[in-house]
Amino acid sequence: MTLKGTLNTGLQFAAGSVLHLTAAQASARKHLLAPLTAWHKDQADKAVLPFRAIDAVYFKAGESIGVDGQIDRVVQNALGLSDDDVAAADKPVKGKRGKKADPEAQARADAAAKFQAIRAADLALATAQKAADDAKASLDAADADGKAAAQAHLDTTLAALEAAQAERTKLGD
Repeated sequence: MTLKGTLNTGLQFAAGSVLHLTAAQASARKHLLAPLTAWHKDQADKAVLPFRAIDAVYFKAGESIGVDGQIDRVVQNALGLSDDDVAAADKPVKGKRGKKADPEAQARADAAAKFQAIRAADLALATAQKAADDAKASLDAADADGKAAAQAHLDTTLAALEAAQAERTKLGD
């Protein structure tokens, strides 16, 4: 389920969150996001695409975003969503004539979604690993004054790497 809205307050999302953003929003935060589909920073700004946060990512009030998965009350309130909006998004999808969707079609859709999730997790893991390697190199190259900042950056990237590894492990093969 994807819930969409305009933030009425600034909000930070944790690593692993799946967010639906415009190309402009994603481009400004490209170091914190892994695309779940092919995209280019020059795409029309109206195109909204899914991204997985590889590190904590902040949005300011007034930005329109979409959020996948279960959301807590803080996110619900920040997006200006009512309990009815959230409940409506949780309802199962039905077929064209109000009947339940075809089980085989649902199985195919589930398999495709899992494949996409694994692909995104692999990309997030590779991106987080590169960021961690770069942070380690930065720490090694830092002078005495820069060691503390480099260590803090390394700690953050290692936490993001750990989160990406946990997400990938959770998904299996």
